[in-house]
Amino acid sequence: MSENSSVADHLNDFNTVVNMLASVTIEFDEEVRALLILCSLPESWNSLVMA
Repeated sequence: MSENSSVADHLNDFNTVVNMLASVTIEFDEEVRALLILCSLPESWNSLVMA
C-alpha cells in the first residue's frame, strides 16, 4: 500500500487478488489473509499494527 492511497482502495485491490487466486484454486484461510493485509500496510502505520 502506498502512503497516499486509501485503506478502502488497498482492501479492494487485496480482495481482487485473493479472488483471482481463489478462481485458480489457490486459497488462504482468514488468519493468513489477515497477516498478509497487516504486512502490506505502509511503514507509517507501524504504530497501529498490533498482532
